[in-house]
Amino acid sequence: MTIADAILEGRRQLAHLPSPQFEAELLLSYLLDRNRSYLIAFPEKALSSSMIEAYRQLLMRRAAGEPYAYICGEKEFYGLQLTVNEETLIPRDDTEVIVEAALERIPTTVESSFSLLDLGTGSGAIALAIKKYRPDIEVTAVDYYPQTLKVAAQNAQRNNLDIEFIESNWFSSLPKASYNLILSNPPYIDPIDPHLEGDGVKYEPKRALIAENRGLSDLFYLIDNAPFYFKDAGWLLLEHGYDQSQILQQRMAQVGYHSIETRQDYGGNDRVTLGFYSSTSRP
Repeated sequence: MTIADAILEGRRQLAHLPSPQFEAELLLSYLLDRNRSYLIAFPEKALSSSMIEAYRQLLMRRAAGEPYAYICGEKEFYGLQLTVNEETLIPRDDTEVIVEAALERIPTTVESSFSLLDLGTGSGAIALAIKKYRPDIEVTAVDYYPQTLKVAAQNAQRNNLDIEFIESNWFSSLPKASYNLILSNPPYIDPIDPHLEGDGVKYEPKRALIAENRGLSDLFYLIDNAPFYFKDAGWLLLEHGYDQSQILQQRMAQVGYHSIETRQDYGGNDRVTLGFYSSTSRP
């Protein structure tokens, strides 16, 4: 079997996916440790029997719906190469919106220590992306699950970024009045949402996806409790579902946040709601 034959077989196996040829080329490139241009340049190159068997195993996994990021064990996010596995969510491009919103709210010049807290860090994608562009600030990343936190720490080492990692159930192990900016991409999907059985999603850890009260319980908890962990004042930024912005804005206003706004993702859907809290702005 040649490279061209393998791609053709992959197209047939993955015909139910939106881009079967692209998917087949990705898998073969990963297996050969070559870029896609190599496949185009050498279509007649023969593959060994062991390589063919390994490729067919990858095709079976992808055909069953397993995400490519889990198959190859990594995902690019905001210019970083991140290790991912079944203990972490796969970073989405739309999550770049919360990174950009956070970077906009960090002063250009930090005269005293500026502390940022990422709650439910998962792979560490958000915290690491911010630290990459603002190495002058202190970044703390928290997760409840030690096996997930281990992946995040590996990603920090892989990208040579210095971040403090803490195992904690949200704020439970953290010092109060310590942070200038708090952000999170928490679980926000309703447990009965049919999208949970969609392509790829069913392979991701449900604990990082679903929340009670129609997906709002963790979001409300963070809004209600973040004020105790700001220094004198601070920003709270939350990623959420496309239909949750209005109720989150209302909750923030009730708690005493101001300058509340919602940012849209690259698809035009509401994705990140943020607000500023100060000890003098309590209702």
